[in-house]
Formats: sequence, structure tokens, C-alpha cells
Amino acid sequence: MKKTIISFTILAFLLLTGCTVPQRYFRADSLNNISIGYPKSTIMEMFKSQKYPGGVVPGMQIRAAQRSSNGKLIEVGEVMITDGVTYSVPYWFLFEDTKLVQWGRPEDWKAASMRYDINFNPSPGVSR
Repeated sequence: MKKTIISFTILAFLLLTGCTVPQRYFRADSLNNISIGYPKSTIMEMFKSQKYPGGVVPGMQIRAAQRSSNGKLIEVGEVMITDGVTYSVPYWFLFEDTKLVQWGRPEDWKAASMRYDINFNPSPGVSR
């Protein structure tokens, strides 16, 4: 009987502490909550830096900001998101006059770079 109570107590402790482990990365399913036209401030809030015991999950970084030839402000944000296979992969977010117009992985960026003339500095090791 004592062993059963001790086993139950240990199991309950493991379950409770396992449920309270902080998230240490942004998950790909968070992209399901995004739509074209969202304000930049909303996207930045979704992917803001998060502290956890022993570290920080880096939030979205704006990698470029410049005016287009027609005067619109074009910005590129980058955030690392886990895809469930590798630890994390970069996702780029394109804002035009503070509204989201496109997002995707670097390999999807060719179409955006043909429509928008923008130079930016991605994270080290990430090719455009």
C-alpha cells in the first residue's frame, strides 16, 4: 500500500511538472493564427522574446527596413520556428506599411524578391 502511494505521488509530480515546462521555441502551429493584412505589431507580439529558467527564446528580429520606389515602407522580420523535424528553421515575414503581405521559409522567398526590391541581412548561415 505504501509503495502504491509513493508511486502515485511520484507519477503525479512528474505529470504536474511536465505540464509546466516552459516553451523554449516557437512552434509551427502558431503560423495557423496568422493572416495577410495583420498589423506588424500583432505579429511582433505573437513572436516576442520569452524568458525561461536558464535562457531566452529570441523573438522576431527586423532584418531590413527601407522605402520602396513608390514610398511604401518595406520591412522583413525573421523568427526561428520548430518544424517538428529539426530544432528550428527560419521564417521570414514581409511587411508593407506595417501590414503583413507575405511570410514563408527562405526557399519560398524568390517570388517575394521579384516583387519587392529589398536587401536584408538574414541570420548567419541562412541563405536567401
